[in-house]
Amino acid sequence: MIRLFYTKIMVHHDGVRTRWSLKAPSAERKDHDVTLVHKPKLILYREDMSQLSVHAHKGIVNNLTKQMVFSEGVVIEADMGRLKTERIWFDPETRLLFTDSSFELTSERVELEGNGLNISQEARSLKVLDRVKVVFPGGLSDIT
Repeated sequence: MIRLFYTKIMVHHDGVRTRWSLKAPSAERKDHDVTLVHKPKLILYREDMSQLSVHAHKGIVNNLTKQMVFSEGVVIEADMGRLKTERIWFDPETRLLFTDSSFELTSERVELEGNGLNISQEARSLKVLDRVKVVFPGGLSDIT
């Protein structure tokens, strides 16, 4: 078993609470503008302190804007379920996650597939941009 020891790379605090944190076992600053991150873990904190986490094999951080892109085996875990895709961006200014790639979201109540996605973590909203497929494993009576 390989054990990864995560180190905080970046944390954003708004003066009242932590809004997000980025951790990784290693990172390499490529130049003034870009840091490459190995096995990044981004945690977004909501007002109620619930969390949404993003894991991936690779990440790139713009050192000036703090915008991030995660790629290769991206997994997002939250109360909405587990989402898998190959690439997703995070804009810390708007606190939005978005992708133009295909994705799969699974939870106990729904299975959702599509191409392109916007997630507003604070508003707890998800917008699918194209080719939506929804399956309710428990049937339609399960979607109260």
